[in-house]
Amino acid sequence: MQKLLKQLPSLRQELYSLLVAIKKDADWHTLRRHFRWSDSSYSTPYVDVTIGCTFDFAEGCISWSFQTGDNSFTGGAYGHPEWFTTSVLSRTNCKDLAKDLIEEIEGRIHELKSYQGA
Repeated sequence: MQKLLKQLPSLRQELYSLLVAIKKDADWHTLRRHFRWSDSSYSTPYVDVTIGCTFDFAEGCISWSFQTGDNSFTGGAYGHPEWFTTSVLSRTNCKDLAKDLIEEIEGRIHELKSYQGA
């Protein structure tokens, strides 16, 4: 488990870079227009992000991918057993969001390890 936990700082940086890119590349003008015209109860536009992870306790490695939007059956996260979801808004602090995701991932690693009885 320690090998997995040692990978979290670099994963945090990778997630931060991903979130910054998603935030930068989002078409906020179109999203605002879409949210204004939709029946959604949300008035602030956002981009859904799902991080999919596989934790290999035997090898001590983490593999991951991501997807945006509601494409749960075809996105990059679909092939991973553990999913972590969040939303990116135009005003999102990506550093804080990456930290929150890593805390969630770390908690899940501890939880899964406890199920293994070790």
